[in-house]
Amino acid sequence: MAKTYWDVRVGESLLLDDGRIKVGVMEKSGQRARLSVEADKSISIEKGKAIPAISTPGRLGIKTG
Repeated sequence: MAKTYWDVRVGESLLLDDGRIKVGVMEKSGQRARLSVEADKSISIEKGKAIPAISTPGRLGIKTG
């Protein structure tokens, strides 16, 4: 399984799965960040527990299909 790390600033966003998922950084305070998640209607987004390292969309609480 591959891992990718990004340094993202407030106001920037990441596009995942050919743009079907957009994760944006809304604000940051200390070690916490507020994210926005936009996804294609075919993707269910559910809040999961916070985890220190993310390696797959499923660990984010994002279920595809």
